[in-house]
Amino acid sequence: MPIAYACYLLIGVTAAGFGVPGAKSTVIFYLVAYVATTLGAFTVASWVGRKGDECQNVDDWAGLARRRPAIALVMTLFMLSLGGFPPTGGFFAKFYLFRAAVERPELVWLVVAAVLNSLVSGQVVRIYADTVAGWRRARAKRAWGRGWAGRP
Repeated sequence: MPIAYACYLLIGVTAAGFGVPGAKSTVIFYLVAYVATTLGAFTVASWVGRKGDECQNVDDWAGLARRRPAIALVMTLFMLSLGGFPPTGGFFAKFYLFRAAVERPELVWLVVAAVLNSLVSGQVVRIYADTVAGWRRARAKRAWGRGWAGRP
């Protein structure tokens, strides 16, 4: 994911190189939004790890919403922002970058590719939500109880 964030940033830098007014300020806003969100997510992850929970694997986060609902909510907000979901800072940061780039016809294809990439990053947020809420584990238990290929 960090490579994708750098690519989004480069869209704004490219727009600034084409002389789009306001593109430099959108790059700065994007940097501030994503640095704050990333630092927040890593802070939550390290704080949860220090409180006696080993969170080295994805399954270790399962049930965090039941164990620590406030922490799970904060982490969910950070993950939604990293995924660029509205109305988070990550969404507005991407929106402003894309809006600046679309002002130049030469960059429209780049924005289309970036929007498609943003849709893929939504899958990562879904996996996180499934894990934190414990849905993944519950689904696995239901599937295991039904036997091979879901048959009783």
